[in-house]
Amino acid sequence: MRFQECVDFATKHPVCSLATADGDQPRVRTFLLWRANENGFYFETLNPKDVYNQLKNNPKVEICFFNNESDLEKAKTMRLSGEVEFLDDPDLKKQMDDILKEKEIERVTF
Repeated sequence: MRFQECVDFATKHPVCSLATADGDQPRVRTFLLWRANENGFYFETLNPKDVYNQLKNNPKVEICFFNNESDLEKAKTMRLSGEVEFLDDPDLKKQMDDILKEKEIERVTF
């Protein structure tokens, strides 16, 4: 599968499972892809969450996207592995805030 095909599949099916490590214990949780493009796959989390600390301690992840087909002949998954890069980009944060405002979703910090 070419990289652009991976971007297209993930964009079409943005709900995914993200696997991290918590010491020697694997952890998997559902994430929603924010954006995918030629630069990579973008997600957002808050820093008080366990997943944030797990990613800081070990940035290696696997992500599994699924097309949610109940017909097994049409069902497809795509698994990606790589290392997380934390971004502190004011422009990206503004874009995320603009999207949340547009969808009338309030960012909740705890």
